[in-house]
Amino acid sequence: MVTLRNTRKFQNLLANPRASLLIDSRDSAEFSSAQALTVEGVYEPVSDQEKIKWAKSKLCADNPLLEDFFNLPDTEVLCIRARSFLFLNGLLDSHYLVID
Repeated sequence: MVTLRNTRKFQNLLANPRASLLIDSRDSAEFSSAQALTVEGVYEPVSDQEKIKWAKSKLCADNPLLEDFFNLPDTEVLCIRARSFLFLNGLLDSHYLVID
């Protein structure tokens, strides 16, 4: 991901590098058949300019309309190293994986 350094998101990650992402399939109030994936991880700053250039080029390739934003001088590439995954299939079927 890429964000501006003056955003609350970036300041929060500097203060507490833990992050999570929730993706779910709910499109109504029907929870019994919903599926959800929670990814928990830790923000790791990227200082290697070649890695930053590579990440921005990949993001630009997938999101060409955001290329100007990605290349602003005050942008920061966010690297979140995944530590765990929780997959819920309905309300009771859960699968948890921790990465060491």
